[in-house]
Parts: sequence; structure tokens; C-alpha cells
Amino acid sequence: MSRSFRILLGTVATGVALTGLVAFAHTPWGQPVLSWLADAAGCPIALDHADPSKVEAFRRERLAARDGTVAARTPVAGQFTLGTNRRAEVAHELRQHGYACTDARGGSAITCDAGPESAHLQFDAQQRLVAVDWMTEHASAAHALRELVTLRDELRTRVGPETRSFGTPSTAHVTPERLRRTAFEYRYAGYVAKLSVTNIGGERGYLLRQQFQWLPPDA
Repeated sequence: MSRSFRILLGTVATGVALTGLVAFAHTPWGQPVLSWLADAAGCPIALDHADPSKVEAFRRERLAARDGTVAARTPVAGQFTLGTNRRAEVAHELRQHGYACTDARGGSAITCDAGPESAHLQFDAQQRLVAVDWMTEHASAAHALRELVTLRDELRTRVGPETRSFGTPSTAHVTPERLRRTAFEYRYAGYVAKLSVTNIGGERGYLLRQQFQWLPPDA
């Protein structure tokens, strides 16, 4: 499990402990945060030791239930293209850029770290990249939000317009209290992406997260 994910889980646990799970889920930010954790391709809960084929089947089932109907221009995931890039080239490129990567989930995924950045990248039986969960810690809310807006604008060009949003990309929205979150969601046919910034509290700062998932046409 990446350091970023451990910090996020600890922050959510604190929120639940202070308010109770039911109360936390009914706050303006609690429900989307809990949903965001549960839907993450890189979420390690109860999956690290599961059969990779069952994990992939479960991922596809969840994605098929919440994708859209309009085709994305390109199923991008940062510098990669889902369904096109293969495991070997992805791992090679990340290591070339200074990321320390290790195998996960029986070889069906790799986790990578480089300073404040961490990533979980998942592959199917054909070694195609099918999901990416990328996290970057920022000390500054303004810096994290500027990057979020830049990424949003890139996806508008490369994928299409966002289909849903939460909060506003402003320091006034995310800074008042822990777990405040701004997010943009893209639900297209066989492709779902989420971009978000979450206030993880105190000196921990702000977590910029990029999540991308692809559903093969033959799934």
C-alpha cells in the first residue's frame, strides 16, 4: 500500500472516529470520499491476495455498471493510453523516469513511488493497461488546484467534457476543514476517469488524485 493511500485511509478513519460512520457518510464530503475509496482501482482493501482474474472480473463488473454511453475521444491515463500500452513498456517508462516499482496482486499490477508521487497500475490477462490510480501530495492547496485545473482542461481536449463535478477548484472550498474535496468525473462508454483534490489535514496537505479505468469492448 502506498504512503499516500495510508495517509488517506488514516484521515478517513479519523473522520469516522470523530463523527461515526453514519454521520460521516451524510456530511457533504463524507459520501463522495467513501465512494471514491471503494471504487478505486488501486484500493488495497481485501484485494491484495485475491485471484487476479477475479479482481479483474470484479473491476469490469463495477465499471460496466457506471460507465457512460458516449465514446471518449481517447481512453487516456496520464501519459499512457488504456487498452493500448502493455505492462513491459509501462514499467520501463516509469523506471526510466525515476520511479521505484514493484509487482502487486500476483503480478497483475505494479505499484510505483517517487517522492510525493505514488501510483497503482493494473493490467489484464493480455498485459494491457486497464486501470491507473495516481496520487501526488502537495503542501499548497493553490498548487494542487492549479494542477487539477490543468489536468481537467487536458481531459476536456483529449477525452471530452466532464460529466459530473463536486465542489469548486478554489482554496475557499478545500481549505476550511479536513476531507474537503473538489473533483471532476468523466463517464464515457467503457471509460471512467476521476480527478480530485482532497484536504488530508494539517501538515499532510492536499492529495491530488487521478483515477482512470477502461473496459475492453469484448468484456
